[in-house]
Amino acid sequence: MRRARVVLLVTTAALVLFVAMGAIALAEGSSTARGYDYSVAVDRLAVDDPVTVPVRLPGPEQTPTRVAFVRHAGTVSAYLAMDPRYGCGLLVPADPDFDRLWSSTAVVAAFYDNCGGALYGADGRCLGGPCRRNLDAYPVRVDDGTARIDIRDRRTGALRTGFQNHDDWCASPNPATIIPGAQPAGEC
Repeated sequence: MRRARVVLLVTTAALVLFVAMGAIALAEGSSTARGYDYSVAVDRLAVDDPVTVPVRLPGPEQTPTRVAFVRHAGTVSAYLAMDPRYGCGLLVPADPDFDRLWSSTAVVAAFYDNCGGALYGADGRCLGGPCRRNLDAYPVRVDDGTARIDIRDRRTGALRTGFQNHDDWCASPNPATIIPGAQPAGEC
């Protein structure tokens, strides 16, 4: 009987310790001081020219990607620099491959999806190509000349109006043909 009490007491103490450690880990993991805040100085942002910041998405995989901060129409916005359709990283004009893979005489794109050929403007809107919706965005707060986001507060981009689903889009040699004058140099 005495041995059963000792086992019960030790088991209970271990369970309480395990629960307490789990609660502490959860509290630390959800704090904005633990890597969920990302920022850029507003004076680094030229109009309609995205500045990217490397981030890790929340979740078990902590997927590495980028967020693009953009000054557009008098405000600062932040967009997940990933194609909403397939999750491919988007190119911005500052990327070395942007000019090589995208060239257009008629469209000024701030984001280019090299995987599928979608184009997005500086306001995150789908300009053309196989994009079903606009880019996912983050609410931006500006404090003391710094634009800040919380990576956990992602807002799904609005559906593109008038989009027709083309599952065989990449069978076309030019996925951006719906944009007059668009000439992506890359392939699907």
